[in-house]
Amino acid sequence: MKSELLVTAKEESPGSVPALDRSLDILELLSASAGGLTLSELSNHLEIPKNAVFRISQTLLARGYLSRHVETMAFQLTGQWLKLATPRLRGLSLPALARPAMTALRDATGETVQLGVLSGVEGTIIEQVEGTEPLRIVVDLGLRFPLHNNAPGKLFLSHFTDEKRDQVLSQLKLTASTPRTITTKAELSKECEGIVSQGCLLYTSPSPRDRG
Repeated sequence: MKSELLVTAKEESPGSVPALDRSLDILELLSASAGGLTLSELSNHLEIPKNAVFRISQTLLARGYLSRHVETMAFQLTGQWLKLATPRLRGLSLPALARPAMTALRDATGETVQLGVLSGVEGTIIEQVEGTEPLRIVVDLGLRFPLHNNAPGKLFLSHFTDEKRDQVLSQLKLTASTPRTITTKAELSKECEGIVSQGCLLYTSPSPRDRG
């Protein structure tokens, strides 16, 4: 039978490469760890010898796929991975397609323009064109952002269908980052409806820490 030919993910194929398996385990664990993990933490979580984690992490550091905090020594993923996974159209990546329009918008406003995509119930910055003003916001590519307490995230929520929005909101923890943060689903849904009717969402806060 056809089903007998299928190999499950748990089965080890004859051509499996242990070092590659370990590398992917490390990457998947780091992708789920917002603050990063140290060499010891990676070794303990994955039950992999420290010397193996060290060799893999050093290779990924050298290739630019990992960074390491100078104080905590925790490893984190970098935006380098986005070059491998960004959507493409006619051979061009989404950032390449969007950059001319982003640059034109930056030139017209002087402000930093960022391109984000939906990743599960979060957003991810995959490209940015830095502003020309002395005070400007710049982030690391690959930065994840919640959907409920900032303008880009609310734009995603606003353009979902009602059914999709309700589904996503049921998975979100509406934690407050500032006194202005909306923490009820009803109020957030109401704001999303207002965003659609206005066609945009404006934030006037001078600092990303003051987002709501």
